[in-house]
Amino acid sequence: MILLLALTLAAIPHGFLTLDATAALPDHDETWSEVSNDPGKQLVLNPCARKAPVTGRYAARTIMISTSAPSAYGEQLALYHDTADAKAHFSRLKTDLKRCARKTKGHRYLATRTRVGDEAVFVRGRTYYSEIRAWESSQWWIVARRGGALMVYTSTYGHSTGDADARRELTADARRMAAKVCGLSSAERPSGPC
Repeated sequence: MILLLALTLAAIPHGFLTLDATAALPDHDETWSEVSNDPGKQLVLNPCARKAPVTGRYAARTIMISTSAPSAYGEQLALYHDTADAKAHFSRLKTDLKRCARKTKGHRYLATRTRVGDEAVFVRGRTYYSEIRAWESSQWWIVARRGGALMVYTSTYGHSTGDADARRELTADARRMAAKVCGLSSAERPSGPC
């Protein structure tokens, strides 16, 4: 267990993720954070609510920042043993987005391909509000794959102001990470995930 934790921490050094500095700030009544270095943790976009631990990864870090607004935003980086594992997991996520697009009554997922890394999807979580009889976007994600790495950025209404705003912000974050993740070497993959 200690060896696994040491490999995980070495694989993704503190400060590598965009939200590491924000997550390091003390929690208070208005803003708090949750950080996980568990490589078996599901992606923060999990449309079919899978519970089984993820395999094929050697490292991951998930950071979720919540506010009393209420709103939330987050970042997740998962490093896979090889590119084929990352491709398979990304493919399964796309399948889950179709299969479970309307799993929960009053909630749906709409995914569109976008250009980040080797492949990516921008996803809108839409909620039906019976008072106004309309579907509104309430949460957004971008999931991108670059080599053997998957990165997820997410935002809820309150942090982002709408589809265009969320897409622009999340895409910019994912592009920055896709550009730098290939230089991340570790004992597990000395040449990095790309």
